[in-house]
Amino acid sequence: MKILRRRASQLASGTLLFAAVLAGSAAASTPADQEVWLPLFNGRNLSDWTPKITHHDRENFGNTFRVEDGLLKVRYDRYKTFDGQFGHLFYKTPFSYYRLVVEYRFVGEPLHTRHRGCLSGHRLTDDPEKRAIGGTSSGAICAFTVAWQRPDAFRKVISLIGSYTSIGYRPAADGELMKPGGDLYPTLIRKNPIKPIRVFLQDGSADLSNEVWRDGAHSDAHGGAILPDVLRWLWR
Repeated sequence: MKILRRRASQLASGTLLFAAVLAGSAAASTPADQEVWLPLFNGRNLSDWTPKITHHDRENFGNTFRVEDGLLKVRYDRYKTFDGQFGHLFYKTPFSYYRLVVEYRFVGEPLHTRHRGCLSGHRLTDDPEKRAIGGTSSGAICAFTVAWQRPDAFRKVISLIGSYTSIGYRPAADGELMKPGGDLYPTLIRKNPIKPIRVFLQDGSADLSNEVWRDGAHSDAHGGAILPDVLRWLWR
């Protein structure tokens, strides 16, 4: 099994297969050849892991997290509706400073391999003016990044409780350059030519230390309630 060493601190969510999960000490003064790696996934079961899914008290609802053929799978095939049922896996031991190594892959037929312009019998437009992309939290800044980098593909963005902060920031260390986070967007937007994108920004005044403002916390509730109006505004 090939394990790639990379600095990361979060697992992607979705329909994924995790082949290996390792954690190791990331102290800046520790030479790479002296780092000790601890396997977190045994390839057999969810021993030492606790699933937590919104609206379900310590229940692995829908067998969302499962181990098959030595792989940790994240699946939503038993969900009738998603309804904000976000899932997380918590390891038995907390870590304060670490490196996480994950080998993963998405499964299923990717959209780009299907017949151009068609999805389940429906036509998809190639006109970027008629295409929107959206997300909540970190998904919101991902959606904005797609449109910012590829306005030839998407020119409308729905951003709900967007994480336009330094989540992706990594300081310069061990000969590697600093990696900026989303907090650089205000400068990038000011310093670059105007791009042909239309963005709806929503957030809450009680969000996580972070433009339609509400009092709600880091929640999808308000964005979901106003989504019809958001869509009308984007295409007005």
